[in-house]
Amino acid sequence: MATLSASTAQPNQPRVTTDGTLITRMQTYVSTAAFSAGDTVTFPALKIPHGATMRSVWAKGSAPDGHATFKIGTTGTAAQFGSTTLSAGALLRTEVGGCGYAVSVSDDASVRYETVMITIDAVTSATASVSLLIGIDYTMDI
Repeated sequence: MATLSASTAQPNQPRVTTDGTLITRMQTYVSTAAFSAGDTVTFPALKIPHGATMRSVWAKGSAPDGHATFKIGTTGTAAQFGSTTLSAGALLRTEVGGCGYAVSVSDDASVRYETVMITIDAVTSATASVSLLIGIDYTMDI
């Protein structure tokens, strides 16, 4: 089991608006090693701020062979948004869930956001060239 981190730009704080504007954040991950059950991938650019209400969570991807089933959640709750399967070929944009989930972080917490991650459930002969795009849509209702 390994914990992996996507290496794109890693902003310190998530985007926040106060006018109800829909905010869409996306991050890609291309594997450099074959996935195993129990592996996690953290998406540090997908930070959901305290007070955000999730509107949708979705996934896209491709793999040349095999399939991988994975859960999408946060570093606090691994299966928060449900699961999906990436099979040989392309995974078109698939809505995973998350509608209505409101992020609430303790007032004592120094980190005022949750970070999106995936957890691999099962893999069948997947190669090392899996490509994923995870997207989140949220509003700030403060």
